[in-house]
Amino acid sequence: FELVREREREALKAFYKRMNETSVRLGCSKKTNFAVAHGMHHDRNYSTALDIATISCNAIRNHPLLADVINTRYYECRSRLLPDHCYKWKNTNDMIWDSSKCYYGVKTGVTQTAGPCLSVHYKS
Repeated sequence: FELVREREREALKAFYKRMNETSVRLGCSKKTNFAVAHGMHHDRNYSTALDIATISCNAIRNHPLLADVINTRYYECRSRLLPDHCYKWKNTNDMIWDSSKCYYGVKTGVTQTAGPCLSVHYKS
């Protein structure tokens, strides 16, 4: 089990490194740094609204699966590292269920430090 946890930690480190490299490649400011994937407060995890918008638009444009996932009310998938584990989540972005269907949901959340946060992509 400890070997699996170590592999998971190494995979996360590689993921954060890639996220930070991608943000630089997209021209994001030096006010963006990723250090955790869960979205809760971490002193080395921060960004700006403009940088999140830049990253979100790029992700939707280049990853069709992401567009499908973020516009699904409920989604689940198997873990790559722990094949017996299934991740399940519910989309809390009510804007995408609007009858106009003009939004892609990207991210919602609330933390004590940041307060309520919302990132959406408008389909024109």
